[in-house]
This record gives sequence, structure tokens and C-alpha cells, in this order.
Amino acid sequence: MMTPDSLIVVRSQSDALIRAEVRGLKARASLERACFEAITLLGCTIDEVSEASGLTPDELRRIMAERGIDC
Repeated sequence: MMTPDSLIVVRSQSDALIRAEVRGLKARASLERACFEAITLLGCTIDEVSEASGLTPDELRRIMAERGIDC
């Protein structure tokens, strides 16, 4: 049977994964906010923002719709 100390590596890897996923979610939110602002404030088209961001036009339309803008 394993001792509690033998699971330290598993706990450490789990903690690292959770932190990485949180950072990823924050980065995604920042990207979505930048895309929204590029379209609404700077007048860029969905196609232009799609090319620059790597997000698909459908993803961008969803982002816009979630923020109350119909494209």
C-alpha cells in the first residue's frame, strides 16, 4: 500500500494543472475581450479579427452574441 507521502508528486502535478488551466481561462478571456473591442471600438471586421486571433468567425459571433451584439 502507498503511503500518503508517495502521492506528493500526484498532488503537485494536479495543482500545477489546475493553475495552468486557470491561466489559460484568463488568457482566453483577455483574447475574447480584445476581439470584442477590435470589432466594436476599432471597427475591424469579424474576418480580420478571425485572421489575427486564430478564432473562427463562428466563435467570434458567439463572443459578440454573449455580449449582446448581433453580427
